[in-house]
Amino acid sequence: LPEALAHSVNLNWDHPMQTLKEFLSARAAVERGRADEKKALQTEWIGSVRRLVQQVTEWLSDADQEKVLRVKEDYQEVREIELGVYTVPRLLIQLQAQEVRLTPVARMVVGPHLSNGIIHVKRAFGRVDLTSGERRFLLFRSQKEPEDVWAIVEDEGFTVKRFDRESFDEAMQSLLQ
Repeated sequence: LPEALAHSVNLNWDHPMQTLKEFLSARAAVERGRADEKKALQTEWIGSVRRLVQQVTEWLSDADQEKVLRVKEDYQEVREIELGVYTVPRLLIQLQAQEVRLTPVARMVVGPHLSNGIIHVKRAFGRVDLTSGERRFLLFRSQKEPEDVWAIVEDEGFTVKRFDRESFDEAMQSLLQ
């Protein structure tokens, strides 16, 4: 192998790499040391998603006076390096053959930045997608203390707004048209 290629694939024949057994043993020690931190992040994020799902469910119930929507909560498994593997709620919202999903994506994300005085987010504390499959709105948790604050970003045009009842209504109508 050319020397540059050997370095890029980390082949150093003079110093053998650690065995898989050694690698896994070292990794297990790191994971055990971070277990409490991961569990705390999982608990905080899952609680936030539960509150979001509850709020959206309430808004849908209030808006659906004719009972044309079918709203179903279920759970999905998420895998994140910083949080591990965890189960989080999501919503399926159906109007006849159409379906919109409120799906948690990740806790560890980078968020939108808007400098118009309304929302300033450089780092987000989680992302949840509101999607029909064809179109999508990205929800970024821009604040977690003292309470959750979410921003909604339309993936066509990247318009950023505060996520509230009005922006939710607009997004749902757009996804169900």
